[in-house]
Amino acid sequence: MSHPSCYGSYSDFLYCSLSKSKIAMESNNIDEVLGVVKKEKEKSPNLLRDERNLRIIANIILIVGIIASLILLFTIVVISSQQNYYSSDGYVIGSESGKIFSATGLATTLATLLVSVTLWAFFRVISNISISLKMIKEKPQL
Repeated sequence: MSHPSCYGSYSDFLYCSLSKSKIAMESNNIDEVLGVVKKEKEKSPNLLRDERNLRIIANIILIVGIIASLILLFTIVVISSQQNYYSSDGYVIGSESGKIFSATGLATTLATLLVSVTLWAFFRVISNISISLKMIKEKPQL
């Protein structure tokens, strides 16, 4: 009995697919069963060195910006104030302390955070563009 053509009916197609899968399963090659084609990664140490450094700088800027924003949030957004009461002779006879919200402090904090996130995104985009251009340049011309 000959094997049916894989291009005939649907049942013939299933038979061929299952027989190919059975052969691949017997060889314990799961990639062949699933039809996965592995690509060899091209490793060029100099290709991504500059881009990696740019991404590291971008991440450092982001981390420092977030830390600075948190420090600013607790130091210049809410300000401790103290009001002294003086006698007619000029001596302090009492004081009152409290916390005051500073809108300019909040604006400064948000601006610091926004600038750090913007610089981080800008450096990431420049890095991605550079990687894409290098890949296009290394691609063989047809």
